[in-house]
Amino acid sequence: MENNDRMSWRTKWNWGAFISWMFFAIGNRSWMAFLNLIPIFNIFWIFWTAAHAEKWALENTANDYRDEEEFRKIMDTYNRAGFVLFFIVLAILVIYIILFFTVIIGLINQYPTTTY
Repeated sequence: MENNDRMSWRTKWNWGAFISWMFFAIGNRSWMAFLNLIPIFNIFWIFWTAAHAEKWALENTANDYRDEEEFRKIMDTYNRAGFVLFFIVLAILVIYIILFFTVIIGLINQYPTTTY
């Protein structure tokens, strides 16, 4: 298959590349995603990775996709897994914040207040 034909395939934001970018990079040979290892720079680059990872996977000729349907199935699997993982991480973060403030309020209320 001609590489130019691949460039006409539809690419979009990928939650799998956003949340688990390292697995996406290794699985799809999208080595640019490893720039996320650079501190501070990764705050911007993680969003760039999610937006461009599917395009990078297509541009790599080592990835052998039979047709656009196979490519979409693979990318949609990454997308669903990343989306679910995003909400799991978000739920854990909310639970952590609630627990943190509960402990802080408990510690504050532990000491008696004195009035003068």
